[in-house]
Amino acid sequence: MIHVNHRVAALATVLLWGWMELGFKSSFQWCATAFVVGYRGLPFRDTPLTELQQESSSSSSSESASSSSSTAKPFGRQDYWQSFYRQSLEQASDSSNNKTSTTSSSSSPLTWYAEWSDLEPFVRDFLPSDFDSPKNQEPSILLPGVGMDTVLRDMYVEGGFTNLSAFDYASESIAYCRDVLLHDVPPDTIELKVADARNLTNHYETSSFDMILEKGTLDAVYIAGDEIDRAKRQDSLDRAISELQRVLKPSGIFWSLSAICTEALVSSRQWTTEWQLQCDGREGIYTTDDGYTSNNIDGTLMVWQKADPTIAS
Repeated sequence: MIHVNHRVAALATVLLWGWMELGFKSSFQWCATAFVVGYRGLPFRDTPLTELQQESSSSSSSESASSSSSTAKPFGRQDYWQSFYRQSLEQASDSSNNKTSTTSSSSSPLTWYAEWSDLEPFVRDFLPSDFDSPKNQEPSILLPGVGMDTVLRDMYVEGGFTNLSAFDYASESIAYCRDVLLHDVPPDTIELKVADARNLTNHYETSSFDMILEKGTLDAVYIAGDEIDRAKRQDSLDRAISELQRVLKPSGIFWSLSAICTEALVSSRQWTTEWQLQCDGREGIYTTDDGYTSNNIDGTLMVWQKADPTIAS
C-alpha cells in the first residue's frame, strides 16, 4: 500500500472540498488558494493514497456532478467507514495470528490533524481550573467520532487521563478500539459506545462531561449532511453541535479542531450567549501559557466554555 505525506493528502482534501463548495468552474482558483493557505492544515496523517485517488476520481468524473446526487463523498458516508474499519480489524487480527506478517497500512491507526504529543498542551491549557492536573480531580472527557485515533489511547497511557469516554457511529470502529487500539488497557476502563453525534439522547445524560474533545468529527458530520445542499449540511452540523453542547456540564469546555467546516461551525446558531469563545484559531497561531504554539496542529482550533448559571457574571 502506497502512503502519502499527510500535508499532500491534506491538499488533496482541500481540492475536493473546493469542488463541492464552489463547483467545478472555480476549482482552479480554489487550487491556488489551497496551495497558499491550505497546504499545512487538513486531515489525514496516514490516509492511503489509493483512497484519496478514488475520492478524487469520483468527484471529478463529471462536470455536471453538482446537479446530481449520484456522486457520493466516501468520507461522509457511514458505510464507507464501516467497511474501512472492518477491513482494518480483520487485517490487524490476521497480523496478530501471523507474527511474521507485516501489518497492512490500512490496519494501522489513523491520527486526524495532530497526535496527542502535539495536542496535549492545548488540551491542558483549556481544562477548567479544577482540573489543572489529572492528579487532582479527574475531568470527564468525551471524544466523539473516535474512529481509530490513537489520541484516545495516548490520553490514557501517556496523559494519565482515566475518566474517558468515546463513541463512533460505525460499530466496526468501536470494535477496533476495543480489540486493537486499547488491547493493553484494562477492560471497561474507557467507556466505548456506538452512537451518532446528531442524536445522543439514548446514550448520554445531559451535563455528563467536563470537556468535549472533538477533532474532525464535525467535519465528517458536515460532509455527511448532504452532498449538494449546503443548508442540509449546516442542519446536520447544528444537530451534532447541539447534542454535544447538551452533554457538557456548566463551565465545561467544547474543544474543537476543524479543517473543512470551520466557518460553518463558528456561524452555527447553536452558539448562544450561553457560550464564551475562549480560542479562535482563525486569528492565527495560539500560544499556551507555557509557551507551546499551535503551528504543529493541522486544522483550526476553536474552544468555547459553557456558562454556569450558578456563578454570577
